[in-house]
Amino acid sequence: MAKNFPYFKFTATEWLTGDIVYESLELQGLFINVCALYWQRDGKLTIEDLIRRYKNESLINELIDRYIWNEQGNILIKFLDEQLIEANHISKVNSENGKKGAEAKRNKANAKRPLNDSKANLSKEEKEEEINKNKNKNKNKNKIKEFVFLSESELNKLNEEFAPHEVEWMLNKLNDYKASTGKKYKSDYAAINMWVKDAFKKAKVDFVKDNNTFNTRMQIIQNEINNTDWENL
Repeated sequence: MAKNFPYFKFTATEWLTGDIVYESLELQGLFINVCALYWQRDGKLTIEDLIRRYKNESLINELIDRYIWNEQGNILIKFLDEQLIEANHISKVNSENGKKGAEAKRNKANAKRPLNDSKANLSKEEKEEEINKNKNKNKNKNKIKEFVFLSESELNKLNEEFAPHEVEWMLNKLNDYKASTGKKYKSDYAAINMWVKDAFKKAKVDFVKDNNTFNTRMQIIQNEINNTDWENL
């Protein structure tokens, strides 16, 4: 990172209208940390570096092919690469060569981009092909929620691992996320294993913390009542 460029451009509007705002605060925080580290290292950052530094491989995997790109173990972040090229930190030729391998993955990614929707320019035939592809993909799945499809065996696995109300929470979480973002997955069951389970566990921990805090406050109040000399008040 050259001394003349200690910071990168951050557009608030693009952040606030992008998919990232629908993610957990933990994932948002990780993404901005990865961006800062990527910039500080002039775009030379690997998956191994991230895992060693942040020690949360599952959360890092949630970023890959959605907000950052993995090209043979090396990280690519397009909007930062463009700024690094402008700052002459990396050459345009090297950047373009590095992106060629990731382009196929990027085209397959289904993450919605409000300002640059890759499906906006599809022909009528291509749109029909896309619809048929999604129908075939889900033909062996049951419609569990409006936007969630699972096979019977996948649903059984969830019910074996979690209580019914916990499974319901996770299904609603995924359904709401897909409904609000337009996100599509090759496998909803894989998405549940990839990030929905973690979101549920975090919500459960937060609930227990909040509940314990409430119980603690109530216990303090009760102790004060018990220790008050009411006759001499």
